[in-house]
Amino acid sequence: MLLACAGARAASAANPAPAAQLAAPVRLASIGTLPDEDAAPPRMPVPTTPRLQPKTPPTPERSAERPVAPKGPLDNWKMFDAHFEACLEPVAGPEEATLTLRFAVDAKGRLRGKPQATYSKLPGGPEEQRAFVIEALNSLAGCLPLDVTPRFGPIVAQRPLILRFLAPQPKQRGI
Repeated sequence: MLLACAGARAASAANPAPAAQLAAPVRLASIGTLPDEDAAPPRMPVPTTPRLQPKTPPTPERSAERPVAPKGPLDNWKMFDAHFEACLEPVAGPEEATLTLRFAVDAKGRLRGKPQATYSKLPGGPEEQRAFVIEALNSLAGCLPLDVTPRFGPIVAQRPLILRFLAPQPKQRGI
């Protein structure tokens, strides 16, 4: 791309030497060609973090083994996730029952207040629903208080924590 200075003509009448210097075209760095208007922009892959990667579906040999709880006090979010994955018990209930609980812990890892149900889908009768909610709350209570380090305790205490409990899904039948 070439640009000429706009003041070159005005300067040439007063002083011919600076006009020659200003009238010289200035070349800007080229950044490449512009894409076609019809061409779609290239798709960039979305980066994933270890916490957001999809879990592999359970295989027969994998579903029998329970995750191992981390050793020592929890010092980061990876250990926090591993603790709950190993600690939470499966909750039995009506097919397709779901309960999402929001709760908080203090800097020492103790439950702060009561867990709140932020979403629930509880099919079945009142007794089945009540039993599912009680099992979910007992499963959460079994994982608390958390053993956190003095460095990680204030970090986890600043965030609301959310757990989703799912009842076993009906088995998929092929064609």
